[in-house]
Amino acid sequence: MNVNQIKKEANAFKQDIEDVATAHAKYYKLWLFRFTIRLLTNIFWSVFFAVLFIFALVFFAIAGAFAFSDYLGSMPLGFSLVGGILVVITLLVYFLAGKRINKMWLRKLSEIYFQE
Repeated sequence: MNVNQIKKEANAFKQDIEDVATAHAKYYKLWLFRFTIRLLTNIFWSVFFAVLFIFALVFFAIAGAFAFSDYLGSMPLGFSLVGGILVVITLLVYFLAGKRINKMWLRKLSEIYFQE
């Protein structure tokens, strides 16, 4: 081997290492993006369901208070019905639409992110 071949091999080796490092950097950048989006969507869903649950609890609490005072009045039954509907809606959204909405967020935010 002459000196020129050794230099070419060393430059090729250096280029290969730079390509691998660049590929790893892109991979971890994508992984971080995916992790961040999943984290944000999980936080969003947690807050969303917490708010719905709190609304349901408020309605049930008010309905319970009226129920104890009136024993069987129509107003508490109405509040209970509203609270029950909120709980049913919360459960339906959680079990039926959660994964679809998570995929939608990931797709939309990926489009935004990769337009850079």
